[in-house]
Amino acid sequence: MSKDRTMVEARRGRQDGKGAADRDAPVPIAERLLLSEPEVAALCGVSRTTVRLWQAAGLLQMVELPFGMRRNLYRRADVEAFLANLDVGRGHGG
Repeated sequence: MSKDRTMVEARRGRQDGKGAADRDAPVPIAERLLLSEPEVAALCGVSRTTVRLWQAAGLLQMVELPFGMRRNLYRRADVEAFLANLDVGRGHGG
């Protein structure tokens, strides 16, 4: 294989044999660093309205995006920490 072809395939992410279909497959929720509002609601077992109320009360922090873009994204680590604190408060945690 020529050096130029190897560089092109590396840029396309095909050096390891993965094609476009593999790269375009959705990332499993368990591996995502950022979660959407519906994903947070599903993870917590509550409605999207409850997630919005938690955010408005300052219990969950949305990620701020550059240039003032708004998307209701939350860091997975923040959501998991919130759930852990919620469970400890209810007497379920250890």
